[in-house]
Amino acid sequence: MAKNGQLLLPLVELLETSRMAVDDLIDVLGRASIEAVLQMSAAGLAGEKHQCRKGGDLNWHGTQEGKVSLSDRKLRVKKPRLRRKGQGAGREVEIPAYEAMNTAWSPDFWRF
Repeated sequence: MAKNGQLLLPLVELLETSRMAVDDLIDVLGRASIEAVLQMSAAGLAGEKHQCRKGGDLNWHGTQEGKVSLSDRKLRVKKPRLRRKGQGAGREVEIPAYEAMNTAWSPDFWRF
């Protein structure tokens, strides 16, 4: 086998290519799962989204880019935005799951 290594090169390339496809799939599924958890966390605070109907003290206010810290990297996600009724500063409401995901991997969290 070692003598005829050239015969194995197409197989190696095929394996590397499929591995890249698997990594891409895991990345997409992981991102979608994290974004679903963020949506559920926001719904727990503000209730489900209703088109053209605002209710309660908190309102859905679209999404924005955010980063979630994983053990080996940071992953860009779209996080929901919630705002309190009224005017002025301090209306933005943090999503509990987003805060928890970013706190769990922060260096301060692991200090004793």
